[in-house]
Amino acid sequence: MRVTTETRRLKRDAHNWHLGTGGCFSSIQRYYDEDTGHMFAVKKLSPNATEYDFLLKAEFEALHRTEQLRVPRVIKCDVGWCSGASCLVLQLVVGVDLGEVIESKVGFNFAGGAEEADTLKIAVQLLETLFHMHINAAVCHLDLTPGNVMLETHSNNPYDTVRIIDFGLAKFSNPGDQRAQDIIDTSICDVQPDGATTDYASPEQLRSLQTQYELRQHPDLLINGASSDMFSAGVVLYEQLTGVLPFLPLPHAGRSAPESVPEHLKDSWEEYEAMSQAHHIWVSTGKAVTDAAQAGTPVNHPLLDKVKECSANPDAAADFFQRILHPHYSSRLSVEAHMHSYVAATFCHMRECKAAQLQKGNSQITQ
Repeated sequence: MRVTTETRRLKRDAHNWHLGTGGCFSSIQRYYDEDTGHMFAVKKLSPNATEYDFLLKAEFEALHRTEQLRVPRVIKCDVGWCSGASCLVLQLVVGVDLGEVIESKVGFNFAGGAEEADTLKIAVQLLETLFHMHINAAVCHLDLTPGNVMLETHSNNPYDTVRIIDFGLAKFSNPGDQRAQDIIDTSICDVQPDGATTDYASPEQLRSLQTQYELRQHPDLLINGASSDMFSAGVVLYEQLTGVLPFLPLPHAGRSAPESVPEHLKDSWEEYEAMSQAHHIWVSTGKAVTDAAQAGTPVNHPLLDKVKECSANPDAAADFFQRILHPHYSSRLSVEAHMHSYVAATFCHMRECKAAQLQKGNSQITQ
């Protein structure tokens, strides 16, 4: 879907028109093209949020970049005009979001069952997509949550069901001179986040936002967006595998917002602080976990013990989540995540399926 100067004759669907919200500043509704009958998801600013028009523009630019560079599993986007205001005309994904899938399976704990196989299929798609987003398009999502991972129900390919949506907080990053070598330089911190979904945000993303709210200039304002995305992906996959979040906020352990934080941001600051305390507990035990992994001795931690209970390959699963959820961005799994032993076999199977489908398509063309 390319940018066009043509004006679409869009009309809101009379049935089940409300699809969701894009944070607190926009709504997403089902529309159809009166000329073609094609259905779309239209993202419009809320009437009281017109000052956030720049976020729609940034989202379009990020989606347009991913489409130009053929990043897989990212929804397509165009610019439209609805009710006298600009809007985003988005590809309508027919399916459910990963959050709905997780909620439907709360309480499962069957090591090596269908749930783990499903998690691995989602994992390799998500990690491959992030690889192309970060390396080829230099786009960081910065709001990966189960609600922003759609699963298309009508795909004939079990490895082509994931669709990443809602790029409202996305940023362009600079992978540096190593880009041609498919390596992200984790020393580069050049992205300043605009927001976060607390349960899934990286420690550095929350710290940056807190610092911004305190109205002070500080080096921690900038983060490595690609590494932050990997942490969020780890939280999403952990929740899918285990049915629970790896980190829960500790509201009674957090500090009150400093006086320098504006009144309307104090609740958010304290919410981020409560989650940061949970991250600090992980940091305090992280060295012992890392030392044990490097020494080849059993890794013991409640966060990782839960993973072991849910996996037929407990040691590899624990190592994968210990690394992708590493508290420090420079030590976290990045572009090589899909080659980790926990997901590598599934990733190779996905590539084999792709090659077989391509070969089948080519043979049909030549017949």
